[in-house]
Amino acid sequence: MSNLIYFMIAGCLLIILILVIASPMRTGAKLILRAACGAAGIFVTNALLASFGVSVGINIFTLAVIAVLGLPGFAVLYAAVFILPPL
Repeated sequence: MSNLIYFMIAGCLLIILILVIASPMRTGAKLILRAACGAAGIFVTNALLASFGVSVGINIFTLAVIAVLGLPGFAVLYAAVFILPPL
């Protein structure tokens, strides 16, 4: 009988450990997916706005902004192109 209790406790601890490890993995996967979708969005938007001379580079900074902020980050990147003077 006491072995059954130990197995139940071990099973519960294993489930808790899996849940604790899986949560950050889901967050990381979500950020990677958002960054990939953001890169595709930048690529398409650059193609559409190429005739106007507007483009945003695809690099680690722009992907991080889009991954963290989402659509508002995408808008901020293109707003910065219009507001800030070229270097």
